[in-house]
Amino acid sequence: MPATTKTLPPALLTLLIYALLVVGAWLAGGRDLSRLVVAGDEFCDPAVVPGGLHVFADNSGYDGQYYFRLAHDPANWSPEAHGIRIDLPAYRSQRILYPLCGWLLSGGGSPASLPLALVLANLVALTLLAWQAAGWAVDHGRSAWWGLLVALYPGFVLSVLRDLPEPLEVALLVTALRAWGGGRLVPATLAGLGAVLAKETAVAGVAMLLAGHLLAKDPRRLGWLPPVLVLGLWLGWQFALREVFGVFPVRSGDSNLGPPAAGVLGFVRGLLADSSAHSAFYAGALGYLVLLGGLVVTRMHRQVLEPAGLAFVAYGGLGLVLTQAVWVEHWSFMRAMTEFGVLGGLLLIASASRAALGLAVASGVTWAAFAAAALT
Repeated sequence: MPATTKTLPPALLTLLIYALLVVGAWLAGGRDLSRLVVAGDEFCDPAVVPGGLHVFADNSGYDGQYYFRLAHDPANWSPEAHGIRIDLPAYRSQRILYPLCGWLLSGGGSPASLPLALVLANLVALTLLAWQAAGWAVDHGRSAWWGLLVALYPGFVLSVLRDLPEPLEVALLVTALRAWGGGRLVPATLAGLGAVLAKETAVAGVAMLLAGHLLAKDPRRLGWLPPVLVLGLWLGWQFALREVFGVFPVRSGDSNLGPPAAGVLGFVRGLLADSSAHSAFYAGALGYLVLLGGLVVTRMHRQVLEPAGLAFVAYGGLGLVLTQAVWVEHWSFMRAMTEFGVLGGLLLIASASRAALGLAVASGVTWAAFAAAALT
């Protein structure tokens, strides 16, 4: 059976699952997709915002409101326009690819179409991710259906239902990883560039392609070129935005980084001091990440020196230096650990270990719990 025939069914099932999730949220939200933007009146003026965007009263909103604003008018660099004030203009603007996808899918930023367009961008991204993960599984001699282990990372529930860029970022990062591994340097470069323009944390994954090339003494003479090009272009984007905003975008989020383990330990102390159901829910999500990390670390062996293994370690390290600004509630830390979760799934698939089945069960249960919590 051709590889495409094997990998398409998991991708289509992923599309169906997330489409049903969105429909459920649409029904639960009074058939108003703009509620997924989670615009709050601290940053959005309900009398001025375009297209009947739902604005929650007495609320600071969430990051999707900034991507909605950028998608509506991506050429407008003003911190405040169309009734929406962007909290960190440089920081948000560096993640331009997701808003641009929304702008394109909405026919040029039509505010009436944007809520649907932003959702569609993430549905397409997750379908691509499932297809690539299924291909990864086939590449390693496993059933294509193992791709669902990656596509159903529980944090994606949060990203899809709050119009966030993680699905697009990791879909392109995994695409770059597979293309680079297969010697397809042009697709690897384009996908890698897309990933870093979707979210700056993809830079770590791209850098690990270069590190993997050097450590393995890869015989391909130009194997170093895609990551070097991507990193160079990303730096150029950072300098261009610095000219606009007067600050390097990647430095604008300094409050998210701090002393190693201080953030997660503070989060754990908070969980132990709180006996509520919410605390138990967050503890379960944290337990899922601990289980994933433990299973991967004890089974990846020589893969630790390959790009996927190096990137997994890098993103694990990033998680340890995140502050309590991120380790604060399930929406934040599960988003921040998306790359860690996706790469961990890929590594377990490649290991052909029975532990992958255990993680698949844990992923399914956690994903369902997140979906139920989000829809109620």
